Amino acid sequence: MTGPRRVRDPNNYVAEWFGHVVWPPAEVSATPEAAADQVAGRCPFMSSATAVDVPCIKVASDEGTTFRTGFCTASIPRGDGREDWLACPIRVFDQPFTLIREAIALLFGLPSQEPFDVYPISRFGDHEVMAQVESAGTPAGSRLFAFASNPPALGGEIDIPATPQSPANKVDVTIAEVLGQSEDGGPRLGGFAIFEIQTADFHGSPLHAVRNLRRLGPPARTEGFHAAIAANPNQLGERVEGPNRANIFKRTIYQIILKIQMAKDPRCVGFCVVLPEPVWRSWAAHLGGPMLTTDPSDPGLQRLRAPVDEGDQEVIEAQPAWIIVFRLDRASDVSPKPLQIVTRIATDSAALIHYAFDAAPEAAIALGAMDRFASAFGTRLSRYWPSGDRGANPPRRR
Repeated sequence: MTGPRRVRDPNNYVAEWFGHVVWPPAEVSATPEAAADQVAGRCPFMSSATAVDVPCIKVASDEGTTFRTGFCTASIPRGDGREDWLACPIRVFDQPFTLIREAIALLFGLPSQEPFDVYPISRFGDHEVMAQVESAGTPAGSRLFAFASNPPALGGEIDIPATPQSPANKVDVTIAEVLGQSEDGGPRLGGFAIFEIQTADFHGSPLHAVRNLRRLGPPARTEGFHAAIAANPNQLGERVEGPNRANIFKRTIYQIILKIQMAKDPRCVGFCVVLPEPVWRSWAAHLGGPMLTTDPSDPGLQRLRAPVDEGDQEVIEAQPAWIIVFRLDRASDVSPKPLQIVTRIATDSAALIHYAFDAAPEAAIALGAMDRFASAFGTRLSRYWPSGDRGANPPRRR
């Protein structure tokens, strides 16, 4: 007689809820700020960016009740460890705007340590920001940048309209320099940049785990609930499925290449995409596992270039496209956790086209993927071919 069957622990977990860590149990953030955001259903990232309280944008319904899910990040197994997959693009707007500030420094060519300010366009009616616009471009003012992104609280996405010979596109984040006041008294704009955010979509739904969080914490409990969350870690993994890795690259590579090329317009200072570290690993498989080269003048900079034929002169574009790879800084004692830049990669559309559409399929053929594909077809066919005396008992079909 066998004993009770052991229930396996989940593989995937809701890791951040309303911006604060709830898994693993040893790292649950029990700060007053975490409790306040989770009780109020507030997004700490948009609230910090806009200087007003903004609720989480992810809305769901359960048994007739509509609520904010607060699902920011999932923890997914990888080899012997784990990695954080961002489920919400708003998560990239951490309190110091780590990624946007890095993109501005790269794209606008700011000297190291030069001070500058950046705000969403929805804050350009604030007296503080209006005063900075008035002083921009003067010896007393620092350089000033504005950005627009979804949701409307951050100004909303700016569309690239369709033409008779090109498709419409949405830009995740548009960044522009504010040079001061124009003759009509409004902000005078300089160059602009295209900034893309690549997070992940997931198989299935996290709502079972979110429902459990809502029972362990608010709205069921509004005080002392972090201990209950830490004591019931498996409830944060109920039916949480992994990211749709195959979909991440194929739904974005065309529009990224298109936008890199469009960013060569002289009014645009360039293109940047930010990728969570596991998303970059997923990309690398679709790019044939490309080798990055370290820039000799800047050890913190990597380059991804298309190979050149012997005798051809290598061309390095003056305005490369940038890939910024980042992760959550889980070692930080701050909550929400800040973002940490892992690497900066300078590349261009030619390199992405080469690795995605030449190197990856060539590697698949060279490493036997098509051999296994053809063999699998033959094996599948044999399942339908009758065994024994095939001539005496041919299969009957209606």
